[in-house]
Amino acid sequence: MLLTAHIGNFNLAQYFFSDKHDAAVVNLIMTDLEHEEIKSYLESVTGKSAIKTIILKDDLSHIFLMNEALQKNELLVFAADRYYKNAKTYTEELLGKPAKFPQGPFKLAARNQIPVLFVHIMREKDFHYHFFARPFEGDSNSPKELLKAYLGDLEGMVRKYPHQWYNYYDYWNDFNPS
Repeated sequence: MLLTAHIGNFNLAQYFFSDKHDAAVVNLIMTDLEHEEIKSYLESVTGKSAIKTIILKDDLSHIFLMNEALQKNELLVFAADRYYKNAKTYTEELLGKPAKFPQGPFKLAARNQIPVLFVHIMREKDFHYHFFARPFEGDSNSPKELLKAYLGDLEGMVRKYPHQWYNYYDYWNDFNPS
């Protein structure tokens, strides 16, 4: 399982995967709201994407698709920094203040003892991109420990690349429209 966030340029992942791992099948897990927008963007920039999508649905049908992908030894990719309406959440600190995060990816990995990588693709100088993949090292049975490690990794990336964090999301519920 790959855990990423809305930082950097994960849309370039297919180039890194195809360069190193031709056989890797990647399933991007996303909400219905994100699906069409992201699919359209990826196709406009990179052409037809080799990355498959699994849409989170209210009827929970996505669970069967994720289990099927795991049984085929395919990769699941979650941008685990945001949750959708009615999702179960954990509250943990992000940049010094409490924020909510989806339980799903962290519980799925912990309960099924799925190896996890924290993955980000960040732009450097002269259109060079750096692929970061850090393995989770800890108690794989603890979703909260996995979340804390993920947030530590995310905070490190935000501090190193603050201008590549696409945060248009009210993490701390402090948006006050006047």
